[in-house]
Amino acid sequence: MIQTISSIKNRQKGVVLVIGLILLMVVTLIALAGMRGVTLQERMAGNSYERNIAFQSAEMVLRFVEDKLMANAGAGDPTWESGKITTTEMSEATLKSSGAWSNFSTENSVKPTGAAKPPEYNIFDMSNGCYKVNGRGYGRSADTIVVLQSVVCRE
Repeated sequence: MIQTISSIKNRQKGVVLVIGLILLMVVTLIALAGMRGVTLQERMAGNSYERNIAFQSAEMVLRFVEDKLMANAGAGDPTWESGKITTTEMSEATLKSSGAWSNFSTENSVKPTGAAKPPEYNIFDMSNGCYKVNGRGYGRSADTIVVLQSVVCRE
């Protein structure tokens, strides 16, 4: 039984279209998966940048307060008011509240580039010549917060 060319052409109408659509769908799914990966990486890089700004801000205020404490700055120092030193250890809940922090901008009008708010600090007098210093910095968003802590001991 020999088939003619015209009968073969009539049976194959639309097969190329179906195969083409299936290949197009596969390529589209691969492209969407690639775009999702790139978007995720972009978000991770942005979050890392945010945290870095907040970390640098907290580090800046921490070092500023440490330097002032080591220089024996007192309440009479016109460049810095050290009256924010507390003698009671602050709980984690207290540290999360905004009232427990002193705004760094009152002592020094420096705000790290890109930070949403100036950094903040608080000082706890450990009564043996040592002070526990907490510094809180913000990223480009006020929701990005890094808190650092150090202990300064005067001789």
